[in-house]
Amino acid sequence: MTRQELLKKRYAVVKNWTGDSELASRAKKWSNERIYNELGCRIPKKKTVALKPKPTSKQLAYKQRRLRKYQYGREVGLDIKDAKRLTRYKKSKIKATKSYKDQLKLTPEYYDKRLNREKRMALWKDWSMDEALPPWIHEQAREINNNTVIKRGRRSYTLDETDKYGYMIAYYMFVLGYSESRVRELNPVDKFDGNLYKDVLAEAL
Repeated sequence: MTRQELLKKRYAVVKNWTGDSELASRAKKWSNERIYNELGCRIPKKKTVALKPKPTSKQLAYKQRRLRKYQYGREVGLDIKDAKRLTRYKKSKIKATKSYKDQLKLTPEYYDKRLNREKRMALWKDWSMDEALPPWIHEQAREINNNTVIKRGRRSYTLDETDKYGYMIAYYMFVLGYSESRVRELNPVDKFDGNLYKDVLAEAL
């Protein structure tokens, strides 16, 4: 399969799932894993995927509500299966799940200075493997991305809320105990793509 065919397939899957052509245009450049993790739709192995007819306003509203609930479920620590299952319910039911209640215990103060660097690294690794970063990490990464601007010529772009750059900055802030400005100074955002960052802090670990 050529790259162009893969991009078309990803675009069709995301567009059919979300009804959002702008999101589909961005997401077609993501990996299949990122699309599945962040949007809840899996890229099939078959070569092509047909675009469905344009959804009605009612269908589009449903797709958008489903996506928002899925993303909310993922942000509060639910795994993919539970997040997809709970898209049928209101946020109040998501908040009633054990996974959500467990996440509320993961506060910045609890993990602040009482763990050494190696333990904080191991803890983040466990969170990543379980796909259960605490809600405050997601909020921190989202705020970092919203405040990060890439300039290309005369135009400026703000990073997507889910961009890896924000999570990378949050990671080093948590592990090394550095301030956001210090981590940004050592690891500036790539001017072409926020996901293509220079990992110069690796040596500090």
